[in-house]
Amino acid sequence: MSVEPILVLIVVAVVANLVVMAALLGSPILGRAKAPFAGDGPLDDRAGSAMAAAAVVGGTEDDPRDEGAATETYDRVVRIVSWVFLLATTTIVAVSGLWPGNQPAILVLLALTGMFVLVIHDLLPADALGTAKFGVEGSVAITVATMLVALTGGVGSPFFFTYPLIVG
Repeated sequence: MSVEPILVLIVVAVVANLVVMAALLGSPILGRAKAPFAGDGPLDDRAGSAMAAAAVVGGTEDDPRDEGAATETYDRVVRIVSWVFLLATTTIVAVSGLWPGNQPAILVLLALTGMFVLVIHDLLPADALGTAKFGVEGSVAITVATMLVALTGGVGSPFFFTYPLIVG
């Protein structure tokens, strides 16, 4: 199997992720209006974070739960699921030997993904990316899932379940 198509796939995925992340992180800097309607005043950062968390984990403005706790819970669940998935996938790839030609590339992909999870969830302050954190996580997760499926057999990959895991 030629390595060029895989390299092209990786380069395209990295460039697409950089464009999406730049748009997500750069939009507040470029003066995106925070007020949803012309008559409303600007929303504070806590309200913006609460709206993003409500969109991801559910909840409404009338919800008596603390919105900060909902975001922390979401963050903890994503971190735990990410680590369990990465450890299980690494074990399956390393022990099974099903993809000997792509095994080094798969393990490098999983290691880089582990570093991303470590930086996003443990090293950065919780409010460093604001509401863009959800978009960045989703973008990287879809890219990693696509690359993992491509490296492990495409349509017949046993890792097809990653897509519903990310979206669901």
